[in-house]
Amino acid sequence: MKIGFVTTYFYPFKGGVESNVYYLARELSKKNEVHIFTSDRKDNKIINKKEEKLGGIFIHRSKTFFRYKYYFCFYPSLLIKLLKYDLNIIHVQSIGFPWHDFCILIKKILSQETKIVLTPHGPFMTLKKYPLWQRLLKYIITKEIILTIRIYDKIIQVNPYQYKWMTKEYKSNKDKINYIPNGINKEIFKKEITKNVVNKYNLGKKFIISYIGRLHEYKGIQNIIKVLPEILKIKKDILFIIIGQDAGYYKELIKLTKELKLEKNVLFLTNANDKERNSILE
Repeated sequence: MKIGFVTTYFYPFKGGVESNVYYLARELSKKNEVHIFTSDRKDNKIINKKEEKLGGIFIHRSKTFFRYKYYFCFYPSLLIKLLKYDLNIIHVQSIGFPWHDFCILIKKILSQETKIVLTPHGPFMTLKKYPLWQRLLKYIITKEIILTIRIYDKIIQVNPYQYKWMTKEYKSNKDKINYIPNGINKEIFKKEITKNVVNKYNLGKKFIISYIGRLHEYKGIQNIIKVLPEILKIKKDILFIIIGQDAGYYKELIKLTKELKLEKNVLFLTNANDKERNSILE
């Protein structure tokens, strides 16, 4: 079987979606032909090698001509590369990417036998308050999602409750939605790795609360930090470990932590490797 993944970022870039797609592709490539269609850059790092084979995974990177924030990007060769390959399944990662939606729509029209699967991961623009121009933009893109989400043959929810906002906000067909939780690479959970991490960050006698994900306002990390002083009155050995890359909100979180005098109870790990991250979660 020939399987393609469409994702805005991919290995060696780090992130939740990036890791999820990498491990899915790695396992599927053992018995299938797997292709990754992605951009060639993230932040200020550009990957010059546009075509690459990683293990059994064929990676096709497209030159990025434009990107604003996370969702609004344009890499024209994505469409050309998608049309080049005769794929049985295309698994699209995330919603709210107008260029991805256009490319998938054209691919579906020209290759109707190809099954298209979507994992939204999360809703588009989830903050309650936006400036007027962003509210207008959200309205337009939401309407576009409602139209294009119909082309998907199956939709994967990674927790049992995502169908609620999928059906309410984007009018998804509930019968198309299937629950498949994200997996974890079991090779990482080794005792010697966990012991090293415990010693490195002095976690032995701490009650750990952990968060993993991008440091963005809509993730709600600030809400946990705000209630920590009250929780510490009940349990004093709490350590809140925040694992993830900055998405524009790191400085605000640091400022809030200092204002509440929680430096000893909040640990930021913005560059933790996969082994450290998973050992802490264990």
